[in-house]
Amino acid sequence: MYKKLIIAYCYELLKWITLAFIVYNIVLAVHSNQLTKRIENLENNLKIAARRYIKNHADDDSEILTSDELIENKYLTSSKLKTSNDTCEGYVMITDDYEVFIHCNNYETEGY
Repeated sequence: MYKKLIIAYCYELLKWITLAFIVYNIVLAVHSNQLTKRIENLENNLKIAARRYIKNHADDDSEILTSDELIENKYLTSSKLKTSNDTCEGYVMITDDYEVFIHCNNYETEGY
């Protein structure tokens, strides 16, 4: 009799552990997706600012523009480099496709 009760209890416990694991993975996936979107937004802000800068400074042969330079020259505001709880910095390598690199407390582009 106790054996059946223990088996039933273990089965119920296993169901709850499985459910908790599924919920945890869903929350983790949603958070990761939100972070990806925020980083893509930051990268896009830097890329747009760099393109505007280069368009207006055609004689400038810079290969790298930092977020500080873009802010100093009023092509970018520091608010465009903020996520919900972090302020990031970055730079843009001036190539055919404007390669963007970001550094935040919780994220850094590979090669930064």
